[in-house]
Amino acid sequence: PTGPTWNVGLDVTMPTAALYEPAKDRLTTAGATYWSSPYTDASKPGPFGEKIWKWDFYTALSRRIGPVDPYVKAHVQAQYGSANTYSNCSAADQLAAAGQLGPGAPASCAASGSGAGAQLPWVVGMTFGAEVIAFEDPADSLLIDLRVWADYKTKHRFYNELTDLTGKLHTTDGYAEAGGLLGLYLRASRNVTLKASASLSTRSAHWLTGESDPTNANFDWRYDAPGRRFRISEVSLFALSFAGVLQF
Repeated sequence: PTGPTWNVGLDVTMPTAALYEPAKDRLTTAGATYWSSPYTDASKPGPFGEKIWKWDFYTALSRRIGPVDPYVKAHVQAQYGSANTYSNCSAADQLAAAGQLGPGAPASCAASGSGAGAQLPWVVGMTFGAEVIAFEDPADSLLIDLRVWADYKTKHRFYNELTDLTGKLHTTDGYAEAGGLLGLYLRASRNVTLKASASLSTRSAHWLTGESDPTNANFDWRYDAPGRRFRISEVSLFALSFAGVLQF
C-alpha cells in the first residue's frame, strides 16, 4: 500500500466489426445522379467497423500519498490496415460514375496500388490525474477519479466528418484533442464494483480535405484545391459511461 506502482501494457483492437463502406449502395436507388447514403433512414443503421489494427502501448506511474493517489500515463498508438481496410479505390468505379472522383481514378488506382489507399494516423498522448479515496475499509470503498489528458493525431487519409456526405475517405490534417474526466468508482463488496464517469473534450481546428498530389486517384479539385478546402473549427465531445465489474 505504501509503494509506488508502475504499469506497462498493450491494448490491442482487432478488426472484427462489419466494415463501413461509405460508397456502398448509393447508386442503386436512382442511378448515378443520386448520391445519398442508404443509412440516412433511421430504421437502417449502417455498420461502423474500420477493419484496422490498433496497437496502443502505454506506461503509467502512481504513488499513493494518504487519501490521494496521483498518477501519470503516456501512450503511443500505431494503426495498421488489414486485408479488408477500406480505400476509395475499393469503389473507384462507383465514385467516378457519380462524379465523386475523376474519370481517370479507376486507372490511377490500378497504377498506384496501395499509394492511393488509406493512410492511417499515429496517436501520442499524456494523461495526468489523481484518485481521491473518499472512504475505504477492507470490504468496500468509494474513489473519485479526476484527470486531464491531451492527445495528438497525425495527418491521415481515412474516415472523417465529410465521409458520410461524400461517400469517400478524405485527407485530414493532424490535430490535438484535450479533455477532462470525473469518475466515481464504488466497490460495493469484494466481488462487485460499480463505475460511472463523465468526460468533456475538444479538438483543435483542422482541415478535413487537402489531398496534396493532383495525380493521386483521391484528388478532387472540388474538395482539395487551394481555396476550396473544408475546415472544421470546433469539435466538442461529451461522454457518459456506466459499468459494473464482477471479480471472482
